[in-house]
Amino acid sequence: MRRHLIRGSLVIAMLAAMVAVGMAQDQPPAAAFDWRTWDQGPEGFLLTRDEAKEWKAITTEAQAKHFIDLFWARRNPNPDQPFNTFRAQIDVIVRYADANFSYEGKRGALTDRGRVMILMGQPHYVENRAPTETVESMDDMAAGTDEVRANAQLWGYDPQRLDPRFKIKGSRLVFVFYEERPTTNIFTMDRSHQDATMALRALTKAPETHLLHPELSELPKPVSVPGAVAASAASLALLGQDAPFTEQATIIAEPGVADAGHRPWWVHIELPPDAPALESLVGRVLSPTGEILSTFERPVESISFGGHTAYHVTFPLVAGDYRIELAGVAAGRPVMAYKENITVPEAATEGTLLSQVFVGLYGERKDDALLGSAYCFGQLHVLPMSGPEVTRQNELSYFGFVVRPSAVENNQAALKSHIELRRGTTRLGRPLDMPLTAVQVTTDVFVYANSINLAALPETGEYTITFQVSDASGQPFVTREVQLNVTE
Repeated sequence: MRRHLIRGSLVIAMLAAMVAVGMAQDQPPAAAFDWRTWDQGPEGFLLTRDEAKEWKAITTEAQAKHFIDLFWARRNPNPDQPFNTFRAQIDVIVRYADANFSYEGKRGALTDRGRVMILMGQPHYVENRAPTETVESMDDMAAGTDEVRANAQLWGYDPQRLDPRFKIKGSRLVFVFYEERPTTNIFTMDRSHQDATMALRALTKAPETHLLHPELSELPKPVSVPGAVAASAASLALLGQDAPFTEQATIIAEPGVADAGHRPWWVHIELPPDAPALESLVGRVLSPTGEILSTFERPVESISFGGHTAYHVTFPLVAGDYRIELAGVAAGRPVMAYKENITVPEAATEGTLLSQVFVGLYGERKDDALLGSAYCFGQLHVLPMSGPEVTRQNELSYFGFVVRPSAVENNQAALKSHIELRRGTTRLGRPLDMPLTAVQVTTDVFVYANSINLAALPETGEYTITFQVSDASGQPFVTREVQLNVTE
């Protein structure tokens, strides 16, 4: 159903009621490291006995790289998809452990608490006990207590919330850690506590429990686009054939936002009215040296509103340089082609990040929109402006993301917008400065949306509108300039 975007205040209200989820993305490339000591790092806790033996037989860096890549693929819940949720969870835990459990001479991820969190996940509850307190047995049928001789932490896990392959008996699983000396942050797991046997048994089972695909002997080729399948050789052959509507196609390609750390590559495709409707899309992602990193093919999903029909493609790539090649296909023949060398920007790991300002005329509600999908802002799927032609009946809407805003209250972030209107080199009226509200869609990511009514323009003709959006403090800020050819 076609519809105009609703006015800015209603857009904000609509976004505020939405719940967005993360989309699939590639893992960041591993930092340089000495492969000979890889098993002595936090990943070593996850090695099964067979894998530990296999690792000891490795003698070259190439063998080590293949082993490590396969190690993670075997633990990927969806090995055919580029985003490994298990590895992402482990990365988060390792960073947390390093930041909170470290002490002089010891990396936090390699401490007892780091090992337990890596193997068992984040505890379902944590209790702190002072030296004057006691630690009761977690077994409901057992009596007695252990006297606390120093500061202690109790980490509890609900077996019903753990992988059933742990086969934990009882209603609770507990790990007890004692601080060796006050204020040192040196916590050692108590292996003599009444419940330690069950806890140690769970730790022993954990590596095998996390091994989901032990049969994998070769790395699966990832798929470039969520919801697609790996492209066949016949489909990839279409990329080298003539695509007659390539020159007439309007293509916008730019980085979007998926989460606080990833900037997927978005592609918007519009074809002229006389072009056949696309039936499928096929493509691949290559490294700067020409190595095929991933492929995809899938039936087309068109979006049609405001008299326009377009196709959107999302490439969940990590920061780096790539070459993207894709073709829109109808009746077994390529209709249009897109080939470009791109650079996906790094996302800052701290401080406020503002995406570029996205501008569009039309949008529709998409209840199943995933955060990071091309031109989806919350659950609004937007058709970006592909040319300057607009009418005075249009509303020009602008959208964007802000990561880690400085001013947040009640799940909303305070931003500022500054809008200037010009004809030629002459500015018309005073700039419009007004507050802008962004609503929270994930822990660190917020979305804003607002619109201006073009009926307020004094007359038809050519205009330039400049949008500037900034954090509440005024820094950082982003600017987007839009050319308009306004008709009745």
